[in-house]
Amino acid sequence: MIERVTETAAPEVGPIVREVVVRCPLDRAFEVFTADIDSWWPLPTHSIGGGVEHVTLEKRVGGRIYEGRADGSVADWGTILEWQPPTRLRFDWRVNPENPATEVEVVFAAIDAGTTRVTVEHRGWEQFDGPRLEKVRDSYGSERGWTTVMRKFAAHAEA
Repeated sequence: MIERVTETAAPEVGPIVREVVVRCPLDRAFEVFTADIDSWWPLPTHSIGGGVEHVTLEKRVGGRIYEGRADGSVADWGTILEWQPPTRLRFDWRVNPENPATEVEVVFAAIDAGTTRVTVEHRGWEQFDGPRLEKVRDSYGSERGWTTVMRKFAAHAEA
């Protein structure tokens, strides 16, 4: 008897990509996205738990991204994997401990001296199972996901 074993690769699931062009210099765009994240991140709608007072991004490889709550507790969102000011950062994203970590890369490119293109690419969806993949990926890809986050960022960067 001959058995045939066929390995099936996980389906290719493309990244979610969102891009904004902001009227501010490259250095400022990077600084707003990283050091000033607490000023613009939409915490009421984009956080893990209730009572969130701030979000912190530690500016270094190995640094954490986390939310701080009124009761003094914190919840991690991710860890900085690459830190290349003022053009790029990459971090793992694990806001739900029940889900596998995904990866987010943010690239800053000067268009001219006063305008910067900021691109967010959220990838790593292949590790999710079928039903969960669709639900989680759709939440980030929807109007309420990265689109809302990037609009908030752009408004603050241009203020």
